[in-house]
Amino acid sequence: MFRLSVIYLLKWICFAVSASTLGIGTIYSFKYLLINTFELIHHSGISFYLYPLFGSLVCGLIIYRICPGSAGEGMPAYMRSVNTENGNLSLKATVCKFFATLFTLGFGGSGGIIGPMVRVNSGIMASLGNLLIKIGFTEEDRRIITICGASAVCAAAFQSPIGAGFLAVEILKRANMRYLDLFPSIITSCLCVTLIRHLNLPDIFPFNFSIVNDDFVFLKDMIWIITLGFITGGFSILYVKLYGWMRKFMERDSLSTINMLIGSIIVSGIAFLVHQDLLSVSFSYIGNLTSGDGDWPFAEIFEGRTLFVVFILLAIMKGLTNSITVGSGLSGGFIGPSVIMGLFLGAAMAQFLGIQANSGVFYALLVAGMSGVLSGSLNAPIAAAIIGTEIFGAEYAVPATLSSIISFQIARSSYLYDAQHDS
Repeated sequence: MFRLSVIYLLKWICFAVSASTLGIGTIYSFKYLLINTFELIHHSGISFYLYPLFGSLVCGLIIYRICPGSAGEGMPAYMRSVNTENGNLSLKATVCKFFATLFTLGFGGSGGIIGPMVRVNSGIMASLGNLLIKIGFTEEDRRIITICGASAVCAAAFQSPIGAGFLAVEILKRANMRYLDLFPSIITSCLCVTLIRHLNLPDIFPFNFSIVNDDFVFLKDMIWIITLGFITGGFSILYVKLYGWMRKFMERDSLSTINMLIGSIIVSGIAFLVHQDLLSVSFSYIGNLTSGDGDWPFAEIFEGRTLFVVFILLAIMKGLTNSITVGSGLSGGFIGPSVIMGLFLGAAMAQFLGIQANSGVFYALLVAGMSGVLSGSLNAPIAAAIIGTEIFGAEYAVPATLSSIISFQIARSSYLYDAQHDS
């Protein structure tokens, strides 16, 4: 038994080293190319609102004709491969997924990077698993190494050593998580975060905390945390339904270039009428909301409870543009937008209550909003609570956990991913 345990551990550590190294390379190279694409567009002199049309044409006419399997969010392909195919994923679709996401998000489509990069890195690890099978490893080993690939990307994105490991497994089958899946996943996420910190790499998500007043009397404010849990649960249901409606309306499964063009025109129109930062990954919202300095969208025009309405509108618009982008068949994720929408809901609650922007209570509402929407939309309450706690700090474990559980209970019958229906 001891010898078997040592063999398992050595194998998992080898998987973790490979997955972490490749995961860091995958997501950081993608962000580098994404930023440089933005720079090229900025210096081109052409309006950014026109570029989503170009991205949809490249995806529809070139990439998806080469490989239709690279369309959509990416996470469902990972889930199906692990749950039903022992982690087997197409290398061709893996490569195409990377570039489909780059052209979608780099040219203004609204979405996140985690889901697509989970598909890319898990696909790379699955291909490595296929090579290992030829030298005596098993299909179960390939399945585990595919999970490690997903865990590494989640860890690199959130710098969450434990929550990311849970997310890669909990999203597969929340009611039946296995230690044999969970342990190598957490080892991978821990090693990945350690490598990132050792290399002093910048954060993928630009969380920027500046807590001045950290007084957080939880008993006094618990009612607002609980209320926010219900709100994020209801919002998660709306988000899932929005995506379902858009997917049905756009007939995503047909992968029509016309539908992608229509979706891009609608997304550009919404961004033009509401706010340009709704396009692409919207990282600026994360930095603005978490800085606590009041440098928020429309803060120069609105304030107080009026700004509360603006934040709710931006949360809805981010969900709508994201749903249209992915629902039309373009390549983008749901996890990043879920983070942004949750932060907006938490900030809206703070504005409604008149809470100081850089106070402990303000950040408690932010983490409750973020964890709540992550939990409700992804059906991953444990991962959402841990990720929120690891990002914001241990003192915010209670609001993150409470909101995650309440939101999950409210939205547990709603599924962003078809593959979750059977879990």
